[in-house]
Amino acid sequence: QLFIATGVVNARFGTLVEAMHVLTLTLLGTCALTGSIRIEFWRLLRFVSATVLLVAAVIVGARAFFSFSVDTVYKKDQIALGMGLLLPDRAPSRRLSELPPPRSTSEGQSRLEMVVSSGVLRVCYVPRRPPFTHTNGRGELVGIDIEMMNSLALGLDLVLEYVPVGAEFGRSNVADRLNEGYCDIGVSGSVLNMSSLSKATFSRPYLEATPAFLVEDHRRQEFRTRERVDANPDLRIAFPSDPYYLSRAKEFAPNAQVIPIDDALSFLEAEPGEFDALFFPGEMLGAYSLMNPRFGVVVPAPGFPAIPIGFQLPLGEPDWRATIDAWVELKTSDGTTKQLFDYWALGKQAEVRKPRWSVVRDVLHWRE
Repeated sequence: QLFIATGVVNARFGTLVEAMHVLTLTLLGTCALTGSIRIEFWRLLRFVSATVLLVAAVIVGARAFFSFSVDTVYKKDQIALGMGLLLPDRAPSRRLSELPPPRSTSEGQSRLEMVVSSGVLRVCYVPRRPPFTHTNGRGELVGIDIEMMNSLALGLDLVLEYVPVGAEFGRSNVADRLNEGYCDIGVSGSVLNMSSLSKATFSRPYLEATPAFLVEDHRRQEFRTRERVDANPDLRIAFPSDPYYLSRAKEFAPNAQVIPIDDALSFLEAEPGEFDALFFPGEMLGAYSLMNPRFGVVVPAPGFPAIPIGFQLPLGEPDWRATIDAWVELKTSDGTTKQLFDYWALGKQAEVRKPRWSVVRDVLHWRE
């Protein structure tokens, strides 16, 4: 948009320069034909010197002005690390460093009744899965799912216990921990898929993720369309070593070389040429892009089918699932999930913008 706006001004100046060019050539040609041209080297040298000094002064002055008025330091990584929980109300919580003793329901007791009677909600989470669950620069556990768990715990008057499980990209053992009684709900952007339904129950989706590629910024055009991606059999694309993504790799990149990885650092810190792109939901890739600005997120056209995101629940607990489904529907209808998505995935409200410097406000102090 900047080039469109300035293009009009540049075109007007271009027309002015063209007119002066034609006029100058006309005068020089006329003088040459009439023999009235005289070359005075001293005046030429003085003119060239004045021109050089004037150009240098403009360049130095413009650089000094923009250095003072425009902040060119990249700060989005610090903004991302500084983001805290958005919703003001927080439930009491504690983070466990190891698996707690498993809990089991007594005869005739449902998981919902056990959770409510104990007053504690155990949450299995993947420690590094931004923007759903991760640790910010102050060491706080934050993210979309952490906000959602606060909401759930406040509604049921529960204390939260966070139980770390699983790898960033690898096969998750959240379902096993749920059914063994170590936790009551699994978070961290769990993907609803048929292969996991035999191991865990899923809540209704509360978000739909957008499949995308993370690529070096100068290579974004290579991934703009699925046709370009499919036409290049030499592409080496990293995929999470999760069965869901590996089983659908040929759908997302049918002709590329698929390379499973267990964490984002394997891609971000790889040697040049080892990978061409990383495939993952764009909402998660956006966080990696903020922390590593040489990479950009590309959603190829036409887009891939959306990936539904929900919460994992233990098998055989219909009352617990019905409660979570009703709560998800409530948070979706009142705008909470959208508000959290805008904040954590899109960065809205993450940075408080200060008003630009003004003579009226900052020098004369005529207004606040």
